[in-house]
Amino acid sequence: MLNEPVEITLLVTPQLEALNILYVIGGSVASIIWGEYRSTNDADVLAAIQMQHVEPLVQALGNEFFLQAEDMREAIRFAAHHPGEARTRPRFAVLHVPTAFKIDMFVSTDRPFEQAELARRIHEVVVSEPEGRAYIATAEDMVLAKLEWYQLGNEVSDKQWRDILAIIKLQGPMLDRVYMSDWATRLGIESLLSRAFAGAGNP
Repeated sequence: MLNEPVEITLLVTPQLEALNILYVIGGSVASIIWGEYRSTNDADVLAAIQMQHVEPLVQALGNEFFLQAEDMREAIRFAAHHPGEARTRPRFAVLHVPTAFKIDMFVSTDRPFEQAELARRIHEVVVSEPEGRAYIATAEDMVLAKLEWYQLGNEVSDKQWRDILAIIKLQGPMLDRVYMSDWATRLGIESLLSRAFAGAGNP
């Protein structure tokens, strides 16, 4: 069952596509698609936004969404000069005024894993009536990204861990475990990945 977070996110993605901005939906919205439903108050979108996109995007979203051009510019400048760490990912908020639902728009950097997420994104039907498509992170990249955030949060978020296990349980036979193992090593989360597969009953 698709829900309001997905539908609100789909109000933004066509505007990104119209401006030829490469993007991928991750976070809790992608978790709902690959795993199991849970309530969420925000969405995460990774997007290759550049300075020339700022004013057109503000204008395109201005009727239903609140976003600040200067916050966008600051995030873009930060992305250009601090491309390395997941902990300091540059972002700005896109607030859906009627519902107060927030989309965290992460500005993509040259970080290799971010580039892999964008390169491997898939165009999926995420709303059936009427049909709505968007680019979402693969199940493998969602598990890896959530494991990285789980580690950065000192491994205390039950919500993140449940999301991870749900994706593995539901998508397990289809997951590219060689790809996941390679990236887990590069991201320093190989032991967490092993724990997650074991916890989901797929050791």
